[in-house]
Amino acid sequence: MKRIHKIIIAVVVVIVIAGAGFFLTYQQSIKAVSNKDEKIQFTVVEGMSHGDVVNELEASGLIKSKFFTQLFLKFNSYPIIQVNTYQLNKNMDLKTIFNILSTGSYENLVQAGFTVNEGLTIPEIAEIMAKELHVSKEEVLNKWKDQAYLQGLINQYDFLTTDILNDQLLYPLEGYLYPETYSTVGVEATIEDYTKLMLDMSETVFGTYLDQIKATGMSVHEFLTFTSVVERESLYEQDKPMIAGVFKNRLNIDMNLQSDITVLYALQRTGLDISYADLEVDSPYNTYMYKGLPVGPISSVYKTTIEACLNPSQHDYLFFFALKDGNVIYSKTLEEHDKAVEENMWY
Repeated sequence: MKRIHKIIIAVVVVIVIAGAGFFLTYQQSIKAVSNKDEKIQFTVVEGMSHGDVVNELEASGLIKSKFFTQLFLKFNSYPIIQVNTYQLNKNMDLKTIFNILSTGSYENLVQAGFTVNEGLTIPEIAEIMAKELHVSKEEVLNKWKDQAYLQGLINQYDFLTTDILNDQLLYPLEGYLYPETYSTVGVEATIEDYTKLMLDMSETVFGTYLDQIKATGMSVHEFLTFTSVVERESLYEQDKPMIAGVFKNRLNIDMNLQSDITVLYALQRTGLDISYADLEVDSPYNTYMYKGLPVGPISSVYKTTIEACLNPSQHDYLFFFALKDGNVIYSKTLEEHDKAVEENMWY
């Protein structure tokens, strides 16, 4: 009998010691893997399970033990893991890590992305892409000119048509990449994926106006072309409907648009200074030489410009001249316009 008691006591002692050892190991395992400040970027993508997250934490060196991390999750309630990219640290314990991942802590989010401003041209946007993707600008432009790639985009997006395959266009996707601030968190860093981000936004924005664009009698390509000219010619929002009205009036009477901006685009030049020799450039973008709209858009366009061009001001003006401070003088006749330019020329 005494022997049995001794065995029981020994078993209990072993269990207690094992339990204590297990508990101490658990407590150590849920602590930070390091006391040093070592930042690790960690991404939770759509569809990841808690098990997947634990696997990725282990692969990133952010946990001491996969087993004890899974046990920690059983003892603690973290039903939701927020999709995003986080800045974690090897000096964070499991409680800190999972509090961040479950709440989507803003302070720990990686702010990755890029901005395309209204009025930017394809070469300017390509430069932004090249910097973000660590590739050459030429590589981006070549992708955006690739006929097979463009045909695939046409098949994917209703607002893209074979108009963009016109070999007279300097850049096929000009005007179609919507100006916006884009988050690239969780997006594969490729030209194709970043382009998709912008075209998806274009599809959302342009889709809102498709019926109204159709009512203008223009195709989407023609309308974006018209809108891009207004975008580049306008400095202030309040002038956009007025300037859209000027160009609309010129088109209605079969008058050349005579936009300096389109000539500068043909020359792939920025600025304001333009010479008589510049006006002689033989290009389908030269609206002094050719009537109607240029062959395609000359920049990205923002929704406020789209709305201005859908609702141009009704007036009799055919000319306008922007002053140095951005204010605009509108004229009905060439004589009035020439006088305004002579009296206010500043460049």
